[in-house]
Amino acid sequence: MNRTITNQENGQKFELKYSIKSLQKIENILGISMFNEIYSKNAMFSITQLQIIIGYAVFNSEGNKISPEQGADIAMDLIENVGYKPVIEWVANVMKEDLGFLFRQD
Repeated sequence: MNRTITNQENGQKFELKYSIKSLQKIENILGISMFNEIYSKNAMFSITQLQIIIGYAVFNSEGNKISPEQGADIAMDLIENVGYKPVIEWVANVMKEDLGFLFRQD
C-alpha cells in the first residue's frame, strides 16, 4: 500500500498524512502515547483506535481534510477488504515517512 487509497465503489482517492498536530490530536482523543503503543505493543492497535488513527489523518484528492467519521468508515473498509495487519503496517510506514524525525535512533 502506498499513502493513497482508492474507494473501490466510486473511484474516489484519499491520502493519509500525519503531522505533529494530527498526532497530538489523536493522542489526546485516545489518551495514549502513539510511540509507546508502537514500540511496546508492536503497533497492535484496537480496531477502534485504528479507525481514529486513520480517521484523523485522511485527506481527499484535492488535499482537503475529510471528516473523522468518513475517515473511520474508510479505515473499516480497509480492515475488512485488505486485512488488519496490512492496514497497521501501512499506517506505521506513512507515520515513519511523515514523522521520520521522531523515529530516529541516533
